[in-house]
Amino acid sequence: MASNTALFLALPVSIALFGVLAKFGFDMKRDNRPRQMWSYFCWSVAPFAVVALMWASQGGIAVETRNIVLGIVGAAVGAAVMIWAGYLFQGTGDQAHTEQSTASNPVKPQNNIGDIKGNSGIITQGQQGNNIR
Repeated sequence: MASNTALFLALPVSIALFGVLAKFGFDMKRDNRPRQMWSYFCWSVAPFAVVALMWASQGGIAVETRNIVLGIVGAAVGAAVMIWAGYLFQGTGDQAHTEQSTASNPVKPQNNIGDIKGNSGIITQGQQGNNIR
């Protein structure tokens, strides 16, 4: 059974850890590193599981309330862990292969006028046909 003092100390610590680790997770998302992103997201929600279990171990809490809180926290932790595990079991070979294939296949312009070098800086959005003079 957790004391109120321990619970009131653990909750701010878990919120602070969540903020720091989730920020690192969003940095990994920006850098297009999904495995590391989900790792940070998984560890950012894990402290809430500890706090939820500490809270649930106190007496005088309605069973329905306890089940709802533990269910929501468990779903968040479980989802993050399972997504991260999927990236862990996938391996690094596929990631290196996709980076190599995108580097060898450059993106071609999608209009019939050409790229920005051929247009000499003229904006041609929405025009039809070949307007090069």
